[in-house]
Amino acid sequence: MTQKLNADNGLQGRRTEGQLITAPTKNWRFSASYDSFVVNQTFVLSMNICGRNRQLLVAANRYALFSRTKMLKEKINYVDEEILKRIESEFELIEKKDWYKLYENKNDKSFWRLDEWDKYQVQIFVKIDSLENWAEFDDKDLRIELLKEFRGLSNEKCKWKDCSRNALNNLVFCEQHAYTEMEIRK
Repeated sequence: MTQKLNADNGLQGRRTEGQLITAPTKNWRFSASYDSFVVNQTFVLSMNICGRNRQLLVAANRYALFSRTKMLKEKINYVDEEILKRIESEFELIEKKDWYKLYENKNDKSFWRLDEWDKYQVQIFVKIDSLENWAEFDDKDLRIELLKEFRGLSNEKCKWKDCSRNALNNLVFCEQHAYTEMEIRK
């Protein structure tokens, strides 16, 4: 207990308590910490300081997500650094047109289309059926299915009027309405 001189009230007692972390750390972050300040034993201020990094918590589920989407990955992929490295090593650039690049797989001679990078759009790498009109290939259904597999479905129903499908995780819309109406791509 410390004594502090106050010009108006004379000496007053003040005690500060600090408690150690009450919850374990996860991914190098504290999940909870508590501090209490007691002044004259009539007022207690308790602060709860929480730090959560959603990205780190979600990272643990990436392996399960990858195993669920293995069949889909054969046709369409979200582009990340790993996919870009794979494109560089296993594919040959054939042509560029509009916002797309056409690649040929060196091993199985299949053709794939890569979206040009744009900071406002999600980049997609999709297998196309034929070279004829490859830039106009309609991959909307594949993109919607990829969104559904990436997000997963919740037990809640879609909030769109007259829709009976399940909503995507952490959203209130199904994959169809999230993609077409809300323009959610990932």
